Amino acid sequence: MVRSKSVLVIGPGARFISGISYYTAALSKALSQHTDVSILLIRKLCPKIIYPGRDRIGKYSSKDIGIPEVPFQESLDWYWGLGIFKSIKFIKRQKPDYIILQWWTGTVLHTYLLIALIAKLLRIKIILEFHESIEVSEKKILPVKWYIQAGMWMLSRASTSGVVHSKHDQHRIGEDLPIKNLPLTVIHHGPYELAQVEVTKKPSDLIRLTYFGVIRPYKGTDELVDAFAQLLETNQKIHLTIAGEVWQNYSDALERAKRLPSEHVRVIPKYLDDEDVATLFANTDIIVLPYRRSSASGPLHLAMAAGLPIVTTNIPALVEVTQEYGGVRYAEPENSDSLAQSIEEALPLVGTQYEDPHSWENVSRRFLEIMN
Repeated sequence: MVRSKSVLVIGPGARFISGISYYTAALSKALSQHTDVSILLIRKLCPKIIYPGRDRIGKYSSKDIGIPEVPFQESLDWYWGLGIFKSIKFIKRQKPDYIILQWWTGTVLHTYLLIALIAKLLRIKIILEFHESIEVSEKKILPVKWYIQAGMWMLSRASTSGVVHSKHDQHRIGEDLPIKNLPLTVIHHGPYELAQVEVTKKPSDLIRLTYFGVIRPYKGTDELVDAFAQLLETNQKIHLTIAGEVWQNYSDALERAKRLPSEHVRVIPKYLDDEDVATLFANTDIIVLPYRRSSASGPLHLAMAAGLPIVTTNIPALVEVTQEYGGVRYAEPENSDSLAQSIEEALPLVGTQYEDPHSWENVSRRFLEIMN
């Protein structure tokens, strides 16, 4: 592939680590194989007091998220300060042809608007990459929702194009945000790499189900616990692990899970390091992701990269990204009976390795097509 325009990727760093942090690093690495890339990371995303994962702030570094060996700086802060001047200086020094902004939360909006102004002065084009329209908790607070809609109206007009991860999001984001003049291109999410770990011997014929990800109401863990309890009545050869960081003190489903027989259920209510995640997936037979809503899912792409059977809900965005994946079964959202049935349908898939239809090579190619 011919080397293309130079690119500056802006997204969250490791201090407030999240799936978008890993995505920023992975996208940068993929693009760096074909063009000149630099990275500007958000160091302090928001005041600690309002961040659900505040206990782990500052525990990880850029090395932990896999930042490639390209020019990079971690200096953008929610409150600006001296960091904003260092960031502007970095942008001027790199002078990229394009800036790719990772969008997922309104806490970055005021900073992105300033970057858009700097980009205009330096004649740099902006691509907005949407991982969300309006974050779920922000959408519930009307003044915040209105602020995001107003700011996104300005930011979209300062951008040349936008990227979404499914055709469903192409419509949904256009409905949630006033960006109708911004052309949106669908580029499916690339696969996440799992660390290499030693796989423990599988216990006899026990089938191990795993939910992994942030635990919040819309993730569907309530339906998962109910479905699993229903399955246990007729099948004692199954085990469920629920692993992930609890946000907004949401623990109802976990408390009900703990009341099930302990030999069949394990709850890990914390943020997992890369090696812990790799070990979890290596000792899983079926990944279950019963989301009530979703635009994209890091755990889903981890599961496809691992080649595991998957049970998820038939939400349009998830169906779209898994339609070429042979090991998936779908359930109705917010329906524990349907989820139980889909898990039963997935049991015969255990032991088969499935091929991931997505690649970072395709992601980088599509981005370069936009820029060229």
